[in-house]
Amino acid sequence: MRLCEELKVLRGRPPRRLESFQVLSMRVGKTSTLNVSNVTYSVPSRLIGEKVEIRLHGDYLEIL
Repeated sequence: MRLCEELKVLRGRPPRRLESFQVLSMRVGKTSTLNVSNVTYSVPSRLIGEKVEIRLHGDYLEIL
């Protein structure tokens, strides 16, 4: 009985899957590092001055 009541109130699922990461865009500093959420990450020196895209997941990040 309660399940039927809840099903009437629930909205449908979104048309596409929600992303499980946050996308950030940052420029690599002179010291070849990025500061993401108050944590410093080292990246290859060839990226100094370049703008990179970061996917910030719950327990790791991807640099694209």
